Amino acid sequence: MIDQEQISNENALKFFLENLWGKRASGLNLPVDDIFKTVTSENIQYLLNLYPFLQIISTDASFTQAVEPKFITAKSGWVIHDYGEAMSSSLGNLLYSGAEYHSINVNKDKKDDDNKGGEGDSTLKPHGTIIKQAYDTAVEMIEIALQKKWPGIQIIAGTPVMEWAAWAAAEERKMQVIGFEADKNAQRKKQRLKTMPEIMEAMHILRPQ
Repeated sequence: MIDQEQISNENALKFFLENLWGKRASGLNLPVDDIFKTVTSENIQYLLNLYPFLQIISTDASFTQAVEPKFITAKSGWVIHDYGEAMSSSLGNLLYSGAEYHSINVNKDKKDDDNKGGEGDSTLKPHGTIIKQAYDTAVEMIEIALQKKWPGIQIIAGTPVMEWAAWAAAEERKMQVIGFEADKNAQRKKQRLKTMPEIMEAMHILRPQ
C-alpha cells in the first residue's frame, strides 16, 4: 500500500509519472521508454523530418511588385505556393492523412446511381513515404523554376531532405544554388542516384530537361 503522506508536493508529479503513468504499458511486450531521458538534437531532427517544407527564391529576384500567389498541385499531392520569383511547399493539410497515402475524394459532387444523394466515391492514391513525397515535390519545384527561366535558386529555409533534393536537382540541371553547403554525405547521396538510372526513371526524379 502506497503511503500518500510520504509523497512530498515537490515530487508528486514525478511520482505519478514513474509509478502510475510510467507503467501504463504494463502487460504489453513493448520496449521500455524513459520519459525522463534527455532530448537530443537527433530527437528534434527526427520530429522536424516528419513536417517537411521548403522555401526557395530566384537568384535574380527583385520583389518590386506585389504578387498574387498561385497554387500548384504537385504530382505528390502537395501544394506548391508560387509567388513568381519565390516558391514554397510543405505537407500542409496532408499532414493529417497518413504517411503512406493521401485520401483523395474523387468526383465529390457526383451522385452515385446506387446511392442517391451520395457524395461520390473516395479512393486512396499512393504517393510513397513522406520522404519520397518531399523529394519529389522539391524536384518538381526545381522543374518549375527552370520553366520560369530562373538562373539559379537560393534556398531560404527547409528541412534537410527537401534542401538536399532541391540542391541535387538544381545541380543536375546546371543551376546555381545559394544557401546550401553540400558536405561529403550530400555528394555521396547524389552520386548514388546518378549510378542508378533505372531507379531514377522509375521514381521520376532528376530527369534532365
